[in-house]
Amino acid sequence: MEERRKYVRVPLHTHISYKIVPDPKANEYSTKDISRGGVRFFLHNSVPKGSHLRIRITLPAVLFSFEALVRTEWIKELPF
Repeated sequence: MEERRKYVRVPLHTHISYKIVPDPKANEYSTKDISRGGVRFFLHNSVPKGSHLRIRITLPAVLFSFEALVRTEWIKELPF
Protein backbone atom coordinates (compact mmCIF):
# COMPACT_ATOMS: atom_id res chain seq x y z
CA MET A 1 0.00 0.00 0.00
CA GLU A 2 1.37 3.42 -0.96
CA GLU A 3 1.96 5.93 1.83
CA ARG A 4 -0.07 9.12 1.29
CA ARG A 5 1.47 11.17 4.09
CA LYS A 6 3.69 14.09 3.19
CA TYR A 7 6.04 13.36 6.12
CA VAL A 8 7.19 10.03 7.54
CA ARG A 9 5.84 9.31 11.03
CA VAL A 10 8.27 8.05 13.64
CA PRO A 11 6.90 5.99 16.55
CA LEU A 12 7.61 7.96 19.72
CA HIS A 13 6.20 7.24 23.15
CA THR A 14 7.18 10.15 25.36
CA HIS A 15 5.70 12.76 27.67
CA ILE A 16 3.61 15.58 26.18
CA SER A 17 1.72 18.33 27.95
CA TYR A 18 -0.71 20.72 26.35
CA LYS A 19 -3.00 23.59 27.16
CA ILE A 20 -5.67 25.15 25.03
CA VAL A 21 -4.73 28.75 24.22
CA PRO A 22 -5.57 30.97 26.08
CA ASP A 23 -6.67 28.53 28.88
CA PRO A 24 -3.79 28.42 31.44
CA LYS A 25 -4.54 24.88 32.74
CA ALA A 26 -2.06 22.29 31.40
CA ASN A 27 -2.96 18.64 30.73
CA GLU A 28 -0.43 15.80 30.44
CA TYR A 29 -0.48 12.69 28.24
CA SER A 30 1.82 10.52 26.11
CA THR A 31 2.58 10.79 22.41
CA LYS A 32 1.89 7.99 19.93
CA ASP A 33 4.04 9.19 17.04
CA ILE A 34 5.58 12.36 15.66
CA SER A 35 6.58 13.74 12.26
CA ARG A 36 7.78 16.99 10.74
CA GLY A 37 4.14 17.86 10.05
CA GLY A 38 2.54 16.90 13.36
CA VAL A 39 2.24 14.81 16.46
CA ARG A 40 -0.38 12.25 17.44
CA PHE A 41 -1.49 11.73 21.01
CA PHE A 42 -4.54 10.39 22.80
CA LEU A 43 -6.69 12.43 25.20
CA HIS A 44 -9.39 11.54 27.70
CA ASN A 45 -11.26 14.77 27.08
CA SER A 46 -12.49 16.45 23.90
CA VAL A 47 -10.60 19.21 22.10
CA PRO A 48 -12.45 20.87 19.20
CA LYS A 49 -10.91 20.70 15.73
CA GLY A 50 -9.16 23.99 14.96
CA SER A 51 -8.21 24.60 18.62
CA HIS A 52 -4.86 26.25 19.23
CA LEU A 53 -2.70 24.37 21.72
CA ARG A 54 0.61 25.13 23.34
CA ILE A 55 2.43 21.80 23.63
CA ARG A 56 5.62 20.75 25.41
CA ILE A 57 7.31 17.52 24.33
CA THR A 58 10.06 15.96 26.44
CA LEU A 59 12.69 13.70 24.90
CA PRO A 60 14.35 12.08 27.92
CA ALA A 61 16.86 10.04 25.88
CA VAL A 62 18.61 13.25 24.77
CA LEU A 63 17.67 15.42 27.78
CA PHE A 64 15.73 17.87 25.61
CA SER A 65 12.27 19.40 25.64
CA PHE A 66 10.62 21.98 23.43
CA GLU A 67 7.41 23.96 23.16
CA ALA A 68 5.34 24.71 20.09
CA LEU A 69 2.10 26.47 19.25
CA VAL A 70 -0.04 24.05 17.20
CA ARG A 71 -3.56 23.71 15.82
CA THR A 72 -5.66 20.55 15.91
CA GLU A 73 -6.24 19.34 12.35
CA TRP A 74 -7.58 15.85 12.82
CA ILE A 75 -9.65 14.29 15.59
CA LYS A 76 -10.98 10.76 15.85
CA GLU A 77 -13.13 9.71 18.80
CA LEU A 78 -12.49 6.16 19.96
CA PRO A 79 -14.95 4.01 21.92
CA PHE A 80 -13.86 3.23 25.48
